[in-house]
Formats: sequence, C-alpha cells, structure tokens
Amino acid sequence: MIDIPTVLILGAGASKPYGYPLASELRNNIISEFDKHVKAGRGWPYDLFDKDLISEFLYSLRSSRSYSIDEFISKQEDYTEIGKLAIAKHITSHESSKKLFSEKNEDDWMRYLIKYLHVSDFKNISENKINILTFNYDRSVEEYLFNTIWASYGGDSYNSCKSFLTDSILHLYGRVDPLVWEDSDHRHYGEPIKNYSWSIPEQEAGIKTKDYSYLLDISKGIKLIQEAKEDNTIKKANKLIDEAEKIYFLGLDLTNKTNLSLFNPKYFVGEKYVFTTTYGLEPAEIREIKRNFPTPLYCSDNDFKTLKSIKYYNPFTKPHKALSDRVRDNHSAY
Repeated sequence: MIDIPTVLILGAGASKPYGYPLASELRNNIISEFDKHVKAGRGWPYDLFDKDLISEFLYSLRSSRSYSIDEFISKQEDYTEIGKLAIAKHITSHESSKKLFSEKNEDDWMRYLIKYLHVSDFKNISENKINILTFNYDRSVEEYLFNTIWASYGGDSYNSCKSFLTDSILHLYGRVDPLVWEDSDHRHYGEPIKNYSWSIPEQEAGIKTKDYSYLLDISKGIKLIQEAKEDNTIKKANKLIDEAEKIYFLGLDLTNKTNLSLFNPKYFVGEKYVFTTTYGLEPAEIREIKRNFPTPLYCSDNDFKTLKSIKYYNPFTKPHKALSDRVRDNHSAY
C-alpha cells in the first residue's frame, strides 16, 4: 500500500506505451486526415462544417507550426468546435485493449504501480494515499487500474474499486466519454465509434440522416486551458499537490511552460520530493527546467522511459527523505 501522500502528474508520454500519440504526433495525424478529406471533398468534417472553415482550419493548423492542436485551438476560438471533434475522434480511435494489456509492453509503468496499491482486504483499497492528475484526454488509466484491481480481488470489490478510482483520478483538461463501469450508457474501452450513427426514427421512415450526436457529446468533455482554469478541478489539483510529500511528473513536457501554469508554484515548495522523467530531452533543456522550477527537481536520465525511471530511481514505497545517492548524483549531473 502507498502510505505516503503521493501525486502522479501525467503527460502524453505516460499514455504513449499504451498506444496513444504524443501531442506533436496527434497534431500531425489530424493534419494528415484533413488533407485526405479536403482532397476528396467529403468526410465527417463536410457533414458538420462549411468547406471554407475546413480549409482555413487545416491551413492555419499547419502554418501555425504549433506543437499541439490543443495549443493551437486555445488561441483560435473559431476553430474550437472542429478542433475538439478532431481530437475526440483520434483519441477514441487509439483505444485498444490488446495494446493496453500487452504482455510485450516494456514500458508498462501501470503494472509496476499496481503491485504497490495492493492491500490485504479490498475494502481498504481507498486507504492508498495516491492521486493521479492527468493532462491526457484518454481513458487508459481508469480502464487499466479498474480491470487489474477488480481482477485481483473479485466481484465483491466492484464498488470499492469504482469509488477509489473516481476519487483518485482527475483529468485537468477533461476527457472523452465515461467507461461502462462508470456509466452503463457509454462505450466499452476499445469499442469503436463510427463518425456517425444513423438517426433511427428517420432511418425507419426510409430517410438516411447522419447523426453525430455521440461524437459531439464526447468532444464537449474536452477543455481548453482557459476553460480548465475556471474549473474547480484545478483548485482540487492544487490542494492535492500542497498536501503531497511525493510528486512525480511522468511523461509531461516541462519545457512547455503552459503545462505548469495551472499549478500554484508555492504548493511545490516545502518538505517534498519532486521527480520528473526527461526522456528525449537535451541536457540544456533539463538544466532550463530545473532552473525555472520553484523547488529542487530530481530528474531521471534522458534515455530512461517511464517504467525504468520509476524502478531505478524511486520506487513508490521509498520514504521521500531517503533519497538514494544515485538520485542525488543525477540531480547535480546536469
């Protein structure tokens, strides 16, 4: 059991091992899809939006050179709806139970987390002092943890598991639709959604009208940064960070200062251990991150992915004050 107040803050890199794109990849995928629609002059965007808006959206997204579509549409109010729909469509298309629970996943960090969440009696699962704050729109964390915990303890643990995860996971920028165990009216994980469904009453009358209501509903769960800052979720997230003794940034790009702008810097200061993965970053970028962070920030090696970083530097059971020599050495290495 995790008995030290711990907060995990997840970025796109934490979902990458489970089949999801990084922010830049999502942007590029959406551009590629819209290129095909514009060339063909048809597809779901043309059923919902004016052709000029579609062309302008594609041109502006490509020309802006933004690293993410989220960043782009947060500055372009005219493209909010079409941008959110594109995000929702692509995120849901990447759901795959096969990838989520793959035995071949060498960066399966959630499997490592699970073994520290286990308790002798499932009724005590909520005694784990852990919260997960995620910038990601996908449902992979909920699906993975629910299925593995429930499978470990059996049918009677259903409500305890549901309650624990509902209370422990916060999506800072919203997310796509709930899972079936959260709301029976929604999709199973990995269950495909078409771009549309046929409107049943009209279909029965012999009229085929495309109904995009489900995709539209999913897209409304996605928030832009200005919307997130007005949400009580951010206040709750800051409170959890303030109360935490251990804070892990996993797969989050801290070179993008927008990601940290949701948090009050003072809540990271004090008797805390704050750790971040730095996979793929250059030493100069790591130095810049540490220089700008409000408290000492301990970093993994920049060639360590999420699982290796957690296992090598700071297992969940280790008291935050007992920092290993190798973490201290790495802290000063850059």
